[in-house]
Amino acid sequence: MKNNKQPRGSVLVGSSLVILILTFVAGNYLVFVSSGSVGIKKMNDSCKAFYLAEAGLQRIYYEVNQTGGSNPVTAALGSGSYTASFDAANNVMTSTGTVGGISRTVAIDTVPIPPGVNGAITAQSDVSSTGSIVIDGRDHTITGALNGAPGTYGISTTGDYVQSGSSLVGGGGIAPANPADTSSFQENVSPTGSLPWEIMGVTEAWFNANIPAQSVPPPQNNSGVYYYDPGPDSSWIGVNFGVSSGILIVHNSTNNAVMKNLTGTFVGLIIADAVEHVTGNALIIGALVTTTQAGNAMGNGNAQILYSSQALVSAGTTYLPTADFTKEIKSGSWREL
Repeated sequence: MKNNKQPRGSVLVGSSLVILILTFVAGNYLVFVSSGSVGIKKMNDSCKAFYLAEAGLQRIYYEVNQTGGSNPVTAALGSGSYTASFDAANNVMTSTGTVGGISRTVAIDTVPIPPGVNGAITAQSDVSSTGSIVIDGRDHTITGALNGAPGTYGISTTGDYVQSGSSLVGGGGIAPANPADTSSFQENVSPTGSLPWEIMGVTEAWFNANIPAQSVPPPQNNSGVYYYDPGPDSSWIGVNFGVSSGILIVHNSTNNAVMKNLTGTFVGLIIADAVEHVTGNALIIGALVTTTQAGNAMGNGNAQILYSSQALVSAGTTYLPTADFTKEIKSGSWREL
């Protein structure tokens, strides 16, 4: 008679093999789940570190533009922290965010710009553009070529802006046009200052100690810092720059020193109580700021006023290296290091 029973040893071996396979599969599954959780946590921590680094950039930007602000700065925030600093020698802000041992670092370039400069033209009064003048707030090189950066406003004024004739106005990445795009200029903004030292962001004492007034206008083809005071209730009419550069200030004690009929080329920063007629083929590369409530009429020909952060920085660092100008973001994007 045939015996159909399986040996008990075979059943035991088979059961053990099944248990071993199940244990192996379960163990690998747990390892997979565990490593996946660790990976997800690391990814989340990396994202948090990145956002903390961005927060640090905002903080150091605020600090370096405050009197007595801190540099560097370190702060705990949420589940991590950031450390941010400003390199004054290279005008670079850097910030590192750290969460769970994971760090990410971002940086952004800045430029030192006088705080009273908000556009290619910044005025404390109504502004009008006439003739065929071109006012362009997009950023330009020191030679007047576009550098690709959006720049700033073409015109920024505490009053109203009136565009007439064939004049063109642009800014903020938008090409000059007639009528101007409404985002390329701003009206009725809060005043940035009514005196030259306020525009420059320095104290009156520092200004008087470092920039003495002159009673005669600067010569043509002048370079450097020049402060012309024509006297109370007096103006400078028939301005011919030749080819000049630097920082030019035209101001008197009665705050009504008008620059009228501007011709020639100037590269840098001009601060005047008021301006009437940038004429002919005049070219200003940098920025023009007026400080009083007197009206400003820009244009009476084919003149150009082109915003240039490079020209402003060059004028400041070359001729006024001890002035502590506002640090402005050079471009709208950071880079990760």
